[in-house]
Amino acid sequence: MVYIFVVYSFKNIKPKIMKTLKCADAGFVCDAVVTADTEEEVLTIAAEHAQQVHGVTVTPEMAEQIKTLITEG
Repeated sequence: MVYIFVVYSFKNIKPKIMKTLKCADAGFVCDAVVTADTEEEVLTIAAEHAQQVHGVTVTPEMAEQIKTLITEG
């Protein structure tokens, strides 16, 4: 019988950093927080939220402004 041991080093594995947008940071009185893997995903979800909850259609110009409010963490 042969045993094979594999040793993994987790030193170089970094935790995934998520992108976050707080609706209140965009000027709404709202506690919603959007978190996703990428800025594009955050913007897509935030645009859907803005339309459904606030009745606001996010334009490309607004999206550029909102992108500056996205944080990592």
